[in-house]
Amino acid sequence: MNMMLVPIRILALTFFAACALVAVQAQVQRRPPTFKFPETESEYTVLFPGKPTIRQIYTAEAEGLEARLSLPESVGLRAEFAQLSAEQARSLVNLTIEAKKNLNERRIKNAWEYAETSGLKRAAVRVEDDDRGWCVSVRGYKEFNGVPFIYETKFFYGKHSVMFLTAAAPSSRFPTPAISKFYASLKQH
Repeated sequence: MNMMLVPIRILALTFFAACALVAVQAQVQRRPPTFKFPETESEYTVLFPGKPTIRQIYTAEAEGLEARLSLPESVGLRAEFAQLSAEQARSLVNLTIEAKKNLNERRIKNAWEYAETSGLKRAAVRVEDDDRGWCVSVRGYKEFNGVPFIYETKFFYGKHSVMFLTAAAPSSRFPTPAISKFYASLKQH
């Protein structure tokens, strides 16, 4: 074997490895920062592709946090999180089959009412049960300045908390990659 070929091969392999490392570092640097919501330990977390505006929210049943982020091209992301009180969480533990059915029917009815009060047209409600908990999703559209926007809200019901995720975008682009990543980032801990 030619002794000159060995150093050239090593040099070529080193060069290609360095190029691959630079490409990986460039990819990592291009990835936008993400923001975990809520920041504290909780049953659910979701990742925003930037720092959202966060505010305290209050309802008759609970208080919680809301995070909102507007993205380019008229895309909006929102998450609402509320911890259940100890009493509320205990009441969900030993439900009978009939009580669970009634609770789920009430959640579906609430989703339809949400669609109506939000002004969504042609709304559809869907029920999902996956490894992140029981979920009711509502999808419909609204028009702004003659442009139809699709709104989708997913209500995740956990053992100790609830997380509502909402995304909106012009219907011609829904769901955007940012919306798909937002929904996929939801984790139940």
